Amino acid sequence: MEKREFFGIHVVKATAIIFVFYFHFFYRTGYHDVEIFGWNLYLQTFFRWLTHICVPLFFLATGFLRAETGFSKKYYCGVFRIIFVYLAISVITALLHWLYVDQLVNDFFSLEKKDYLLDLCLGIFRFDTIGYGWYVPAFCALYLGIPVLNLIWKKLARPLFRALFVGWVALFM
Repeated sequence: MEKREFFGIHVVKATAIIFVFYFHFFYRTGYHDVEIFGWNLYLQTFFRWLTHICVPLFFLATGFLRAETGFSKKYYCGVFRIIFVYLAISVITALLHWLYVDQLVNDFFSLEKKDYLLDLCLGIFRFDTIGYGWYVPAFCALYLGIPVLNLIWKKLARPLFRALFVGWVALFM
């Protein structure tokens, strides 16, 4: 069977990527320290709030592309790739912090070197060693839950039940 390309999903992914750049642009420019007055800043505020949908757009695209995913050992083992990459980057980041940021931390915080290393190692499991690891548990939960959500969706035949299910998922997201 031939797979058909759906152009709309590319638009959603491209929009999400652009929104990620805009979101981080606003985050880093000092925009939050400026008093809002005039139409220009109101327009910027509108676009800033609009960019908050960047991560949900990626989740939406992932859900669409994984709509036929079922239960399989191969699929569930795929989550280990994500965890491995996260752990590798976290360990490298922790080592670089420990080796090169050590003096800076000791000057400002008076931490012992062993306490700082312990905090970096524990940070791997808190998802904060790399400074931006919040998405790892979110993506893993989505990845592991997709087959379950697909099974529930296929079992709900009536439109009312599907609408209630979508509302329930949206409520708890």
